[in-house]
Amino acid sequence: MAMTITSPPFTAVPNEFIDWLLADCSGSEIAVYLYMLRRTAGFQKPSDRISVRQFCNGLRSTKNGASLDRGTGLSIETVSAALTALESKGMAKRDRGSGTKADLWTPQTPQRSKNQNTSTVEGARSVPKNGTHSVLNTGTDSVQKIGTTKERGNIRERKTTPEQHHLPDTSENDVALSVMSILDDLKILCQDRVVVSCRPGEKDNPLVSQWIARGATGETVRHAFVLGCQRKIAADLNSGAASSINSLRYFDQIVDQVLQLQNGQKVAGMEMTVGPAYWKHVEKWIRRYEPAWVKSRDQRAGSRTHVETNNRTARRTGKTLTDEDRAELEQFVERQRKSKVAAGAA
Repeated sequence: MAMTITSPPFTAVPNEFIDWLLADCSGSEIAVYLYMLRRTAGFQKPSDRISVRQFCNGLRSTKNGASLDRGTGLSIETVSAALTALESKGMAKRDRGSGTKADLWTPQTPQRSKNQNTSTVEGARSVPKNGTHSVLNTGTDSVQKIGTTKERGNIRERKTTPEQHHLPDTSENDVALSVMSILDDLKILCQDRVVVSCRPGEKDNPLVSQWIARGATGETVRHAFVLGCQRKIAADLNSGAASSINSLRYFDQIVDQVLQLQNGQKVAGMEMTVGPAYWKHVEKWIRRYEPAWVKSRDQRAGSRTHVETNNRTARRTGKTLTDEDRAELEQFVERQRKSKVAAGAA
Protein backbone atom coordinates (compact mmCIF):
# COMPACT_ATOMS: atom_id res chain seq x y z
CA MET A 1 0.00 0.00 0.00
CA ALA A 2 1.45 3.37 -1.02
CA MET A 3 1.99 5.98 1.68
CA THR A 4 0.23 9.32 1.18
CA ILE A 5 2.64 12.18 1.88
CA THR A 6 0.52 14.24 4.24
CA SER A 7 2.23 13.88 7.62
CA PRO A 8 5.63 13.07 9.19
CA PRO A 9 8.00 11.32 9.38
CA PHE A 10 9.85 13.45 6.82
CA THR A 11 13.36 14.79 6.37
CA ALA A 12 13.50 18.50 5.57
CA VAL A 13 15.47 19.42 2.45
CA PRO A 14 16.79 23.02 2.19
CA ASN A 15 15.04 25.09 -0.48
CA GLU A 16 18.43 26.49 -1.48
CA PHE A 17 19.53 23.01 -2.51
CA ILE A 18 16.43 22.34 -4.63
CA ASP A 19 16.24 25.84 -6.17
CA TRP A 20 19.90 26.50 -6.96
CA LEU A 21 22.29 23.63 -6.16
CA LEU A 22 20.39 20.70 -7.63
CA ALA A 23 21.21 21.64 -11.23
CA ASP A 24 24.94 21.61 -10.48
CA CYS A 25 25.01 18.14 -8.91
CA SER A 26 25.33 14.72 -10.49
CA GLY A 27 22.90 11.93 -9.63
CA SER A 28 25.37 10.31 -7.23
CA GLU A 29 26.05 13.64 -5.48
CA ILE A 30 22.31 14.19 -5.00
CA ALA A 31 21.86 10.67 -3.57
CA VAL A 32 24.78 11.05 -1.15
CA TYR A 33 23.66 14.54 -0.06
CA LEU A 34 20.10 13.36 0.60
CA TYR A 35 21.34 10.35 2.59
CA MET A 36 23.53 12.71 4.63
CA LEU A 37 20.49 14.91 5.33
CA ARG A 38 18.49 11.84 6.41
CA ARG A 39 21.17 10.78 8.88
CA THR A 40 21.53 14.30 10.32
CA ALA A 41 18.48 16.57 9.91
CA GLY A 42 16.26 13.47 9.79
CA PHE A 43 17.30 12.71 13.38
CA GLN A 44 17.31 16.36 14.51
CA LYS A 45 21.08 16.64 14.78
CA PRO A 46 23.58 18.81 12.86
CA SER A 47 26.08 16.08 12.02
CA ASP A 48 26.68 12.34 12.23
CA ARG A 49 29.49 9.83 11.85
CA ILE A 50 28.83 8.04 8.57
CA SER A 51 31.26 5.56 7.03
CA VAL A 52 31.64 5.20 3.28
CA ARG A 53 30.23 1.69 3.55
CA GLN A 54 27.12 3.05 5.29
CA PHE A 55 26.68 5.58 2.47
CA CYS A 56 26.82 2.60 0.08
CA ASN A 57 24.79 -0.11 1.83
CA GLY A 58 23.05 1.62 4.73
CA LEU A 59 23.10 1.42 8.51
CA ARG A 60 22.83 -1.78 10.53
CA SER A 61 21.72 -2.31 14.09
CA THR A 62 24.56 -2.77 16.59
CA LYS A 63 22.36 -5.19 18.58
CA ASN A 64 21.37 -7.80 16.02
CA GLY A 65 22.88 -6.63 12.73
CA ALA A 66 19.48 -5.95 11.18
CA SER A 67 19.39 -3.49 8.28
CA LEU A 68 18.00 -0.08 9.28
CA ASP A 69 18.19 1.44 5.80
CA ARG A 70 19.60 0.59 2.36
CA GLY A 71 21.91 3.57 1.87
CA THR A 72 22.41 4.97 -1.63
CA GLY A 73 23.09 1.64 -3.37
CA LEU A 74 26.20 3.17 -4.98
CA SER A 75 29.71 1.68 -5.12
CA ILE A 76 32.50 2.75 -2.76
CA GLU A 77 34.34 4.53 -5.57
CA THR A 78 31.22 6.45 -6.66
CA VAL A 79 30.36 7.49 -3.09
CA SER A 80 33.94 8.62 -2.41
CA ALA A 81 33.95 10.73 -5.56
CA ALA A 82 30.56 12.24 -4.68
CA LEU A 83 31.68 13.13 -1.14
CA THR A 84 34.81 14.78 -2.52
CA ALA A 85 32.69 16.81 -4.97
CA LEU A 86 30.23 17.88 -2.26
CA GLU A 87 33.14 19.03 -0.09
CA SER A 88 34.63 21.08 -2.92
CA LYS A 89 31.24 22.72 -3.55
CA GLY A 90 30.87 23.63 0.11
CA MET A 91 27.81 21.40 0.48
CA ALA A 92 29.36 19.08 3.07
CA LYS A 93 31.90 19.44 5.84
CA ARG A 94 34.05 16.51 6.92
CA ASP A 95 35.80 16.10 10.29
CA ARG A 96 38.02 13.08 9.95
CA GLY A 97 37.61 10.30 12.48
CA SER A 98 40.56 8.86 14.37
CA GLY A 99 41.35 5.16 14.49
CA THR A 100 38.28 3.11 13.59
CA LYS A 101 35.85 6.00 14.00
CA ALA A 102 33.99 7.05 10.86
CA ASP A 103 34.27 10.61 9.57
CA LEU A 104 31.85 13.19 11.01
CA TRP A 105 29.72 14.68 8.21
CA THR A 106 27.77 17.96 8.32
CA PRO A 107 25.54 18.90 5.34
CA GLN A 108 25.71 22.56 4.32
CA THR A 109 23.97 24.89 1.83
CA PRO A 110 26.29 27.64 0.52
CA GLN A 111 24.50 30.98 0.35
CA ARG A 112 24.30 33.01 -2.83
CA SER A 113 25.17 36.69 -2.94
CA LYS A 114 22.10 38.93 -2.65
CA ASN A 115 23.20 40.88 -5.75
CA GLN A 116 23.56 37.69 -7.75
CA ASN A 117 20.99 36.87 -10.43
CA THR A 118 22.58 33.50 -11.10
CA SER A 119 22.95 30.25 -9.22
CA THR A 120 26.58 30.94 -8.41
CA VAL A 121 27.60 29.56 -5.02
CA GLU A 122 31.03 29.18 -3.56
CA GLY A 123 32.51 25.95 -4.86
CA ALA A 124 29.79 25.33 -7.48
CA ARG A 125 29.82 26.24 -11.15
CA SER A 126 27.62 29.13 -12.29
CA VAL A 127 24.45 28.50 -14.29
CA PRO A 128 22.63 31.79 -15.03
CA LYS A 129 19.05 31.81 -16.26
CA ASN A 130 20.06 32.48 -19.87
CA GLY A 131 22.45 29.51 -19.88
CA THR A 132 25.62 31.60 -20.35
CA HIS A 133 28.41 32.58 -18.00
CA SER A 134 28.64 36.36 -17.48
CA VAL A 135 31.33 38.53 -15.92
CA LEU A 136 31.66 42.31 -15.80
CA ASN A 137 33.82 43.85 -18.50
CA THR A 138 36.38 46.00 -16.72
CA GLY A 139 37.77 47.37 -19.91
CA THR A 140 41.04 45.48 -19.47
CA ASP A 141 42.41 42.19 -20.72
CA SER A 142 42.32 40.69 -17.24
CA VAL A 143 39.04 38.90 -17.93
CA GLN A 144 39.69 35.24 -18.72
CA LYS A 145 38.31 34.13 -22.06
CA ILE A 146 36.74 30.68 -22.01
CA GLY A 147 35.09 29.15 -25.04
CA THR A 148 33.21 31.70 -27.14
CA THR A 149 32.98 35.29 -25.83
CA LYS A 150 30.54 37.93 -26.96
CA GLU A 151 30.33 41.63 -26.07
CA ARG A 152 26.93 43.02 -25.05
CA GLY A 153 26.94 46.49 -23.46
CA ASN A 154 29.06 46.38 -20.36
CA ILE A 155 28.68 42.61 -20.01
CA ARG A 156 30.97 40.05 -21.58
CA GLU A 157 29.15 36.77 -21.98
CA ARG A 158 31.06 33.54 -22.28
CA LYS A 159 29.74 30.19 -23.35
CA THR A 160 31.58 27.15 -22.08
CA THR A 161 31.66 24.08 -24.28
CA PRO A 162 30.77 20.70 -22.69
CA GLU A 163 34.36 19.54 -23.13
CA GLN A 164 35.63 22.41 -20.98
CA HIS A 165 33.52 21.23 -18.03
CA HIS A 166 35.63 18.06 -17.98
CA LEU A 167 39.14 19.46 -18.37
CA PRO A 168 41.53 17.49 -16.14
CA ASP A 169 42.58 19.35 -13.02
CA THR A 170 45.96 18.32 -11.66
CA SER A 171 46.17 20.88 -8.86
CA GLU A 172 47.65 19.93 -5.52
CA ASN A 173 44.22 20.25 -3.93
CA ASP A 174 42.73 17.62 -6.25
CA VAL A 175 45.64 15.25 -5.56
CA ALA A 176 45.11 15.72 -1.83
CA LEU A 177 41.39 14.92 -2.19
CA SER A 178 42.25 11.79 -4.19
CA VAL A 179 44.68 10.69 -1.47
CA MET A 180 42.01 11.13 1.21
CA SER A 181 39.46 9.22 -0.87
CA ILE A 182 41.82 6.27 -1.38
CA LEU A 183 42.78 6.24 2.31
CA ASP A 184 39.08 6.15 3.24
CA ASP A 185 38.65 3.08 1.03
CA LEU A 186 41.72 1.44 2.56
CA LYS A 187 40.43 2.02 6.10
CA ILE A 188 37.32 0.00 5.27
CA LEU A 189 39.27 -2.71 3.45
CA CYS A 190 41.75 -3.11 6.31
CA GLN A 191 38.95 -3.43 8.86
CA ASP A 192 37.40 -6.26 6.83
CA ARG A 193 40.59 -8.31 6.42
CA VAL A 194 42.06 -10.19 9.39
CA VAL A 195 45.34 -10.73 7.53
CA VAL A 196 45.98 -6.95 7.58
CA SER A 197 46.86 -5.37 10.92
CA CYS A 198 47.89 -1.88 9.78
CA ARG A 199 45.50 1.06 10.01
CA PRO A 200 45.88 3.66 7.24
CA GLY A 201 46.29 7.27 8.31
CA GLU A 202 48.04 10.55 7.52
CA LYS A 203 51.41 8.82 7.75
CA ASP A 204 50.52 7.00 4.52
CA ASN A 205 49.79 10.18 2.52
CA PRO A 206 53.24 10.26 0.83
CA LEU A 207 52.95 6.61 -0.26
CA VAL A 208 49.44 7.01 -1.68
CA SER A 209 50.54 10.22 -3.42
CA GLN A 210 53.30 8.22 -5.14
CA TRP A 211 50.74 5.65 -6.32
CA ILE A 212 48.57 8.41 -7.79
CA ALA A 213 51.61 9.96 -9.50
CA ARG A 214 52.30 6.58 -11.12
CA GLY A 215 48.74 6.49 -12.48
CA ALA A 216 46.88 4.53 -9.79
CA THR A 217 43.19 5.13 -9.14
CA GLY A 218 40.94 3.96 -6.31
CA GLU A 219 40.11 0.85 -8.35
CA THR A 220 43.83 0.12 -8.88
CA VAL A 221 44.52 0.27 -5.15
CA ARG A 222 41.52 -1.92 -4.26
CA HIS A 223 42.62 -4.58 -6.72
CA ALA A 224 46.20 -4.43 -5.42
CA PHE A 225 44.88 -4.81 -1.87
CA VAL A 226 42.89 -8.00 -2.52
CA LEU A 227 45.68 -9.45 -4.66
CA GLY A 228 48.24 -8.75 -1.92
CA CYS A 229 46.01 -10.35 0.72
CA GLN A 230 45.59 -13.46 -1.43
CA ARG A 231 49.34 -13.82 -1.95
CA LYS A 232 50.08 -13.30 1.75
CA ILE A 233 47.56 -15.94 2.87
CA ALA A 234 48.81 -18.45 0.28
CA ALA A 235 52.47 -17.90 1.16
CA ASP A 236 51.87 -18.17 4.92
CA LEU A 237 49.74 -21.33 4.68
CA ASN A 238 52.39 -22.90 2.47
CA SER A 239 55.24 -22.07 4.85
CA GLY A 240 53.33 -22.42 8.12
CA ALA A 241 54.67 -19.06 9.34
CA ALA A 242 51.63 -16.78 9.51
CA SER A 243 52.15 -13.09 10.16
CA SER A 244 49.89 -10.14 9.34
CA ILE A 245 50.54 -7.31 6.89
CA ASN A 246 51.58 -4.38 9.09
CA SER A 247 52.27 -1.68 6.50
CA LEU A 248 50.71 -0.40 3.27
CA ARG A 249 54.19 -0.55 1.73
CA TYR A 250 53.58 -4.27 1.34
CA PHE A 251 51.25 -3.37 -1.54
CA ASP A 252 53.67 -0.96 -3.27
CA GLN A 253 55.01 -3.33 -5.93
CA ILE A 254 51.59 -4.97 -6.33
CA VAL A 255 50.10 -1.58 -7.26
CA ASP A 256 52.63 -1.43 -10.13
CA GLN A 257 51.66 -4.94 -11.24
CA VAL A 258 47.96 -4.06 -11.27
CA LEU A 259 48.76 -0.94 -13.31
CA GLN A 260 50.52 -3.22 -15.82
CA LEU A 261 47.45 -5.44 -15.99
CA GLN A 262 45.20 -2.43 -16.52
CA ASN A 263 47.47 -1.34 -19.38
CA GLY A 264 47.21 -4.77 -21.02
CA GLN A 265 50.72 -5.90 -20.06
CA LYS A 266 51.56 -9.40 -18.78
CA VAL A 267 52.58 -10.05 -15.19
CA ALA A 268 54.47 -13.16 -14.08
CA GLY A 269 52.10 -15.77 -12.67
CA MET A 270 49.04 -14.00 -14.09
CA GLU A 271 48.98 -14.95 -17.76
CA MET A 272 45.20 -15.39 -17.71
CA THR A 273 42.78 -12.68 -18.81
CA VAL A 274 42.08 -10.38 -15.89
CA GLY A 275 38.58 -8.89 -15.73
CA PRO A 276 35.85 -8.21 -13.16
CA ALA A 277 35.20 -11.94 -12.76
CA TYR A 278 38.83 -12.51 -11.78
CA TRP A 279 38.73 -9.98 -8.92
CA LYS A 280 35.49 -11.51 -7.62
CA HIS A 281 37.25 -14.89 -7.68
CA VAL A 282 40.17 -13.48 -5.66
CA GLU A 283 37.83 -12.05 -3.01
CA LYS A 284 35.98 -15.38 -2.80
CA TRP A 285 39.32 -17.18 -2.47
CA ILE A 286 40.32 -14.94 0.46
CA ARG A 287 37.03 -15.55 2.28
CA ARG A 288 37.56 -19.28 1.83
CA TYR A 289 41.13 -19.53 3.13
CA GLU A 290 41.44 -16.68 5.62
CA PRO A 291 39.96 -18.79 8.49
CA ALA A 292 42.76 -21.33 7.97
CA TRP A 293 45.32 -18.51 8.07
CA VAL A 294 43.87 -17.32 11.40
CA LYS A 295 44.07 -20.84 12.81
CA SER A 296 47.67 -21.22 11.64
CA ARG A 297 48.64 -17.89 13.17
CA ASP A 298 47.08 -18.71 16.53
CA GLN A 299 48.60 -22.19 16.67
CA ARG A 300 52.06 -20.92 15.79
CA ALA A 301 51.87 -18.17 18.38
CA GLY A 302 50.88 -20.76 21.00
CA SER A 303 48.32 -18.34 22.40
CA ARG A 304 44.66 -18.65 23.14
CA THR A 305 42.19 -18.27 20.27
CA HIS A 306 41.50 -14.73 19.23
CA VAL A 307 37.77 -14.89 19.87
CA GLU A 308 36.81 -11.55 18.35
CA THR A 309 38.87 -12.12 15.20
CA ASN A 310 37.63 -15.66 14.67
CA ASN A 311 34.01 -14.69 15.26
CA ARG A 312 34.31 -11.97 12.63
CA THR A 313 35.86 -14.43 10.18
CA ALA A 314 33.21 -17.08 10.92
CA ARG A 315 30.39 -14.60 10.29
CA ARG A 316 31.95 -13.67 6.96
CA THR A 317 32.74 -17.18 5.71
CA GLY A 318 30.66 -19.64 7.68
CA LYS A 319 33.11 -22.50 7.04
CA THR A 320 36.49 -23.96 7.98
CA LEU A 321 39.27 -25.35 5.80
CA THR A 322 38.69 -28.95 4.65
CA ASP A 323 41.19 -31.46 3.24
CA GLU A 324 39.85 -30.68 -0.24
CA ASP A 325 40.39 -26.97 0.35
CA ARG A 326 43.95 -27.56 1.52
CA ALA A 327 44.72 -29.68 -1.56
CA GLU A 328 43.42 -26.93 -3.83
CA LEU A 329 45.47 -24.38 -1.90
CA GLU A 330 48.66 -26.42 -2.32
CA GLN A 331 48.02 -26.67 -6.07
CA PHE A 332 47.55 -22.90 -6.26
CA VAL A 333 50.80 -22.24 -4.39
CA GLU A 334 52.67 -24.70 -6.61
CA ARG A 335 51.37 -22.99 -9.77
CA GLN A 336 52.54 -19.65 -8.45
CA ARG A 337 55.98 -21.06 -7.64
CA LYS A 338 56.38 -22.56 -11.14
CA SER A 339 55.29 -19.28 -12.75
CA LYS A 340 57.92 -17.34 -10.80
CA VAL A 341 60.61 -19.86 -11.72
CA ALA A 342 59.62 -19.64 -15.38
CA ALA A 343 59.64 -15.85 -15.25
CA GLY A 344 63.12 -15.84 -13.67
CA ALA A 345 64.49 -18.21 -16.33
CA ALA A 346 63.12 -15.98 -19.08
